[in-house]
Amino acid sequence: SKFDYDVILMYNLSSGITDKQKTNFLALLKKGVGLVVWHHAMANCQNWPGFEKIAGCKYWLRPGEKECGKVGKSGYAHDRYQMKIAKIDHPITKGMKDFEIDDESYYKQTFAKDHMKVLITTKHPKSDKAIAWTNDYKGAKIFGYQGGHDAKAWTNPGHRRLLGNGNKMGRRAKVHQHSDGHTEAPA
Repeated sequence: SKFDYDVILMYNLSSGITDKQKTNFLALLKKGVGLVVWHHAMANCQNWPGFEKIAGCKYWLRPGEKECGKVGKSGYAHDRYQMKIAKIDHPITKGMKDFEIDDESYYKQTFAKDHMKVLITTKHPKSDKAIAWTNDYKGAKIFGYQGGHDAKAWTNPGHRRLLGNGNKMGRRAKVHQHSDGHTEAPA
């Protein structure tokens, strides 16, 4: 691919993806291109179970099924949320303080918890606990953030810093190709 960028930032909802697009997308991640999955993009690729493993999260537009059984439809709520920094020593959240934000948050999502590191949480009853996280997918740097619905959120200093730092962290890393074919990006 001639993709000459360091990071892919997904915000809008795109429910479909072709097999060729999947192949190209996975090839970019394998090359070390970072990925930021932000807000509406949690609902991307509804018919591709692999996307949840990459993004770390899935917003369900309608009830469905996973290996573990039936899953209900996800929901959302607009409110004021208290954000708690869960990992104060991570490069994305280093120096940040807990903050409040008027935003849209999601609940009843499913998470690929095997390789997730949750960075920010909330205790709001109309939100999943995990608000922002990193995810490891075959060495690619992935940053997921379910917040950031509109201009109210976009002008919040905590949101701006979080998204800016997440974008920087997702930038292309030098990827080492091992002799057995697997790839590894530096932490």
